Amino acid sequence: MTTAAALPLVNVTGDAMIRLGAKVQPGQTVLITGALGGVGRSAVFAASQIGARVIAGVRGKRLDAARQLPGVGEAIAIDDDAEIDKLGPLDCVADIVGGELAGQLLARVKEGGTFGCFPTQNPRNAALHPTIQINIVIAPVNSATILRYAEAVRDGKLTIPVERIMLLADAAEAQAIAEKGGTAKIILTA
Repeated sequence: MTTAAALPLVNVTGDAMIRLGAKVQPGQTVLITGALGGVGRSAVFAASQIGARVIAGVRGKRLDAARQLPGVGEAIAIDDDAEIDKLGPLDCVADIVGGELAGQLLARVKEGGTFGCFPTQNPRNAALHPTIQINIVIAPVNSATILRYAEAVRDGKLTIPVERIMLLADAAEAQAIAEKGGTAKIILTA
């Protein structure tokens, strides 16, 4: 039950990024950045369940791990400009990372494509790509979505990694660890 606490937020967020942000359809090619994190894994699961071709975007040192994710057809190093430049036209992008990368990836989306991102990650160069639909994602709470993902985790179809379980009294230490980055969740308990 303790590790189940890591599921709801990342699951509904990843699902919303695919369905409401990138608006992925069967047969489309979608690039999902941050694919090894909890939100990213949930997004990969959602896109593969829809029937899309999934490209996982991760740091170069994590390519092997990304290729192992169920539903991933290809993985690219999003910290390598040359790899990004080699990308063919994408139907859609689910950008979980944001920053300068968002602008680079927006330029890889084909005309009429979609780009999903969080409110703080809207690409600065959006005006240069007027035919691309940019959708800002705020994950809606949906019990049916939470149940669907809980069942996928239960059935071994999806894994959300938990790095540590720490006491609530150690919240400051947990925050410091989380700020260093990583892909696994930290859970606080009483």
